[in-house]
Amino acid sequence: MASWFSEYRLSLKAIEIEEFFDLVFYRPLAFVVVKLIYRTNITPNQLTYTALFFGFVAGICFSFGTKFSFLLGGLSYILFNVFDCSDGQLARLKKNGTPIGRIIDGVADYLAGIAVYSGITIGYILNKQDFILWICLLFAAAASHVVHSMITDFYRQRFIRSAFGINPPEGDPDEAYKNELARLKKEGGSRISINILKIYLAYSSRQNKLTGDKDKNQLVDQVKPADFYKKNVTLMRFWTFLGPTTQITFLVITSLLFRPDLYILGMLIGFNLLALILYIFQRITDYQLSIQKA
Repeated sequence: MASWFSEYRLSLKAIEIEEFFDLVFYRPLAFVVVKLIYRTNITPNQLTYTALFFGFVAGICFSFGTKFSFLLGGLSYILFNVFDCSDGQLARLKKNGTPIGRIIDGVADYLAGIAVYSGITIGYILNKQDFILWICLLFAAAASHVVHSMITDFYRQRFIRSAFGINPPEGDPDEAYKNELARLKKEGGSRISINILKIYLAYSSRQNKLTGDKDKNQLVDQVKPADFYKKNVTLMRFWTFLGPTTQITFLVITSLLFRPDLYILGMLIGFNLLALILYIFQRITDYQLSIQKA
């Protein structure tokens, strides 16, 4: 049992950046999947494609618009998130993760999200009165989900880089992806991989714009890791509650209740309010650290 627990810890990211529901539910289940297939030739990317399959199944189930189909959709979305966790855990244990693999994982998340939101639109929203209004609200909730995930991912990566000293603070966090893109172009790599990298770098550029002043962020990143950790660790834990797993879990719960309208209102009011509060506190913290560094 001790060996399993040690391996489980190795399969995780830093605890400070893990989402609560991942730690207590999804990742333990994902680790069981990893242990079952560890000695096989199954790759992390194949687990990503399995996750995507369940994401599409969830979307199809939601599109039928019945209480039972929403129950099946919610359960399928749980399986999506379990397998979505397992690909990274397998890659960390086998040390065979790649830049392309990490991007494919992110693309799968967005494709599954599109399938699920489309299914909810067809199965639930179109059967409501004032469905045009609800379509707009669902679109706004989906956009909020994307923005929350982008911002949380930015602060998660920055925390790893600056609090733990992983990657030089003065370096470009996208350098590995840019180098991989240059290599693929030079060696005549697949067009799919090249286009995936281009899309990711465009996404990363927009992510940086969402998080404020680039020069100030770089200045903050250059403080001592211990100082950065102390100032940001509590904020980082709160940021994780805006991560995709928390929002997926909220969607699953409201789907099991056959009330995705509660999910929409919760996203637009509750989660956006939390995002605004955290962003204000993060800017204050960054300002204090930038003054300290200067």
